[in-house]
Amino acid sequence: MVAFLRNPHRDPFFDALAESLHGLALPPSEGAGGHRYLDRERQCAELADGGFDAVQAEVFTTERMLDAAAMRGLYASFSFVRLLPDADRHRLLDRIGDLVERRFGGAAPNVVLTPLYLGRRS
Repeated sequence: MVAFLRNPHRDPFFDALAESLHGLALPPSEGAGGHRYLDRERQCAELADGGFDAVQAEVFTTERMLDAAAMRGLYASFSFVRLLPDADRHRLLDRIGDLVERRFGGAAPNVVLTPLYLGRRS
């Protein structure tokens, strides 16, 4: 069994944007506890409970810099943004572009953590 999941990570850009996200229906994975798939102990225990042994876990980090258009495109793909009414979505995406340009000088960090879980059926 292989589980390979890609998850945005709370990086300096996300922290700067957090105020603009107040009041939005964020996915449960973006709660105070972070993304559940990044909880190695929990995920390994769930796999073991599901009949897997020799469970291994690794987290890969991808760090890149995104310009305003790329960051807008990335956030526009997130379900919590896609579900916003048009005017709210455009306002948020404009705020994202402005943050990249003004606070980050045209290129903002984007950090993605990708957990990989391996296990064998007993």
